[in-house]
Amino acid sequence: MRVVSAVLTVARRARAGYGSGSATRTGVLGLLLLSVVTSLVTWGLLVSSWAFLVLRSRLVRGYSLSLLRSLELCSVVLAVVAHTLLMHVAVHGRFPSPAALCSTWRCGARHGVTRGTRVEKACNGSGSDGDRDDDTPDRESARVSAVATLLGSPVSATLRTQRQGGRAFAAATDAKGRRGGAGSPGSTPESRALFTTSKGGAGGMGEGYTSLLDSAGPSSRALQERLVAYLPAAVGGVAFVVACVHLVVNQTIPEAHRQSKEIILTLVRVCLDVALAVTCDVFMALRLEKVASRSSRMSGVGRVSRVRLVLVAVLAAVAVGALYALGCFLALVVQSDTMAALRLGVTADVVDVCELEGLRMHPALARSWVWPALMHRRFFNFWTGSEACAPSGRPPPISFVEGRERVLLVSPVCVDGERPHVYLHRPENNEFSGSDDVGLPESERGNHEYHRQLEALYGTTELAAARGVIVHRDATSKLITAVEVDPATLSPQRREPETPLEKDARQRWPTAGRGEVLRVRLGRSPAYTVYCASMNHEEYHVSPLDDSHLDTYTSIARGSEAACVPQSRRRQGDSGVGATSTADDADVGEPAGNVLMVLIDAVSRQAMRRSLPMFVRALTGLNDNSSTGGHMVVEAHGATTLGVNTAANLVPFFAGISARAFGLENESKFTNVSFANRTVFALAKRKYGDAVSTALTTASCQDLFEFLIGYTVPNSGAGGRAAGVDRYLYMPFCHLDYSGYSSNFRGPYSIVPRCMAGESVSEHTLRYAEQLLTKQMRDGERARTAALSSPLPSVVEGDCGAAPEMRGRFGKNFFHVVYMTDGHEGTHGVLPLLDATLARFFTDLRDKMRFFDNPLNTFIVLSDHGNHMGHYYEYTNAGKFERGTPPLVMAVSPTVLSRVDKAKGRASGTSLANLQYRLRRLSTSLDVYPTLGDLLNVSVSVYEKYNAPGIMHAASLFDLRDEESSAFVRSCSQLSTAIEQYPCPLDYCIAR
Repeated sequence: MRVVSAVLTVARRARAGYGSGSATRTGVLGLLLLSVVTSLVTWGLLVSSWAFLVLRSRLVRGYSLSLLRSLELCSVVLAVVAHTLLMHVAVHGRFPSPAALCSTWRCGARHGVTRGTRVEKACNGSGSDGDRDDDTPDRESARVSAVATLLGSPVSATLRTQRQGGRAFAAATDAKGRRGGAGSPGSTPESRALFTTSKGGAGGMGEGYTSLLDSAGPSSRALQERLVAYLPAAVGGVAFVVACVHLVVNQTIPEAHRQSKEIILTLVRVCLDVALAVTCDVFMALRLEKVASRSSRMSGVGRVSRVRLVLVAVLAAVAVGALYALGCFLALVVQSDTMAALRLGVTADVVDVCELEGLRMHPALARSWVWPALMHRRFFNFWTGSEACAPSGRPPPISFVEGRERVLLVSPVCVDGERPHVYLHRPENNEFSGSDDVGLPESERGNHEYHRQLEALYGTTELAAARGVIVHRDATSKLITAVEVDPATLSPQRREPETPLEKDARQRWPTAGRGEVLRVRLGRSPAYTVYCASMNHEEYHVSPLDDSHLDTYTSIARGSEAACVPQSRRRQGDSGVGATSTADDADVGEPAGNVLMVLIDAVSRQAMRRSLPMFVRALTGLNDNSSTGGHMVVEAHGATTLGVNTAANLVPFFAGISARAFGLENESKFTNVSFANRTVFALAKRKYGDAVSTALTTASCQDLFEFLIGYTVPNSGAGGRAAGVDRYLYMPFCHLDYSGYSSNFRGPYSIVPRCMAGESVSEHTLRYAEQLLTKQMRDGERARTAALSSPLPSVVEGDCGAAPEMRGRFGKNFFHVVYMTDGHEGTHGVLPLLDATLARFFTDLRDKMRFFDNPLNTFIVLSDHGNHMGHYYEYTNAGKFERGTPPLVMAVSPTVLSRVDKAKGRASGTSLANLQYRLRRLSTSLDVYPTLGDLLNVSVSVYEKYNAPGIMHAASLFDLRDEESSAFVRSCSQLSTAIEQYPCPLDYCIAR
């Protein structure tokens, strides 16, 4: 408001007379500045209302719904206030006082109330109800008073009104008197809005400004009065529209799809507010032009048309731009083929799920639009800024991971000359800080378990000194905030670069540190931090634990002695408790091969083809690569889902069951129920022990075993054992840059790039997977050449030296799962950021790690379901169709299929023939469970309810279904139990 007052002061300082052209220009300039300031203030209010929506979306799960609704209501109220002010200024050229606005609202709304009410009597200035004619002087005076009150200045106690020629408005007479000279204070009303000042200008707008009432005569005055009268109705209409938008969005989108609700609400609100605000701005500009032109004509100066010219030019430019954009969009729409877009597969150009079951796609799908294919991928999140994780001014890295030696090389100095700190653990910059305030409730127990493990490792001065670390604690809570490698143990060492990558990385180091390095051994922690305190510069490295430290970060470990049990003698039992293997387990067979599975949450096969073109090209190019072990890339054309979310589809992948099928109402709330013993991880460990190395990496701060499997043992996710998994990792992804918040701007559902310490989360995830996979492949080579058939010596628990020769002699085969959530958001703009990283990872698998040179290695990329977030997947038929078409692509060699046949005791080639047939029939996530069982050569069985009559019985993709389930599937009800039924792609299929 100070800015507005300053503008008005400048306008009032014009001293020229009313007839002066310079005075006219000064008054118009004052009004122009006022309109600009007014627009800025009202747009600021609108932005504030949008900020409330942003605040709503940043809240973590667990906040009360009433609080979210309150914030939403605040955004609506702010929007209404902004529109009210903008329309008022557009009509009158000034801000109203609160009292005047309230009073005039009541008077202006008299047309909407019953005649004879107190409001009408007050506005009419009459004590009787309807006795007087509408044209009486008293009523005219009341109207003038109401308008003057709204314009922000009081009218004199006595309004001199006269009725002349059927019109009773004293303003014309007074204006005529003012044209001849200075008016008498006793005969001129004091209203600066209705009448010009004695100097010829409207008070508050500068000399030379003439209001519409004064300059245009009775017809303009009548228009002004109508605008004042209908202002409350207009504001009420805006408020009603905004409220309806919020109501419709909240009612049509379930609360489980919270991000969809927030994105759609914000987009609609922005569009609505922009349209209304721009309309008011245009109205204000037109009024400004009218005032300027009328003032010019009355003063004898030529018509001022600059405002109109500028306004017309701006509107023309906007119109041309809008028409061009609309034309481009319509051209894409005309050229697009919805049916062809929905038939796209990952590796195949035509995949028709309806045709696979003897049906055809419903013609109604052709009338739907595939929005992600028609719009730029950043159309809905363009306002979020740069997609780079590293800020433009971020210094170059000063650390490098040397994978072959398993060491972290660090420059002795930071860019500013400071010595860097190297941390094994830094809970102060992690969601797992030890406090009870955790972003996700399902990670609460893992948080406390992590700190229990830290205390067991470094809790005393003696333990810290023995391990060469310095422990930092919070002064109040005494919780560990950081575990730093003791600088005294890190002395700079001369080292020449041994690889081109190391040489390139060290070339960017500060000059003083290029010849020397700090050498930090990896494997003691899942995440190392290099930190320059004065610059607040952090570098983050996620790395696999050494074998000797696995049990240290396992929930069953209670004390440092548990870390001394040689890894080769550990076996995972049903509950995750270690057991000693016996000679009877030596002859148990072996898996058909090794499995690497990349699971990308919430991606349809169409979205994978659209958003990951580089990865798709690398994947399909594997068939043409002569250096591979004969792998063929195949796609399950009929892959579909059992439910709408992760709980309904991911759990059947690994356990052949779901919470809903079991009878649990809440899919993520388990009471004395656990599916941990059913997972392929637990079954493989139960059968093979340490001969099979298992790993699960979850790229989000979420304990999937507790949240989805119901595992009851607290687990820190720091890379140790859990529920049949040797290396279970999720804790490093609780970094505060990413953390566990389920908002639109941080965490696994973010609509902006997911970053940790200046690098993308996907880079951290796949780099860790690459390091671990390299180790698993090396262990497998060593295990195949070692004489492991001889009986293993007995081992006394806690005796680290009992069998030193056994270390590293396990893990002949591996089962490795990488779980990512980059598709889990509603703008369709984040998944493409994964493309280059995933393509590089796959290329490194093929060329650098020679993964496909071993015919026993199998690569699987799949998703649990298509996306269900955002307007496209919520409201369009095409989007709902995609929700049920997840990708399932497998790179497998005939050697593995022959080993499957051998394990099943049937002729070689049977699995290949069955696979080729099954790929062109409908399959669900339940079929993935026995398929993984065949690859790992373990016996699995889906939950008994899935074998009920009338349901398509699950079967491995290497087997044919039983006779009862081999017929064509006609409806979604045949895919799963009655309690789980939901819309699937078959709902959009009709008979031929």
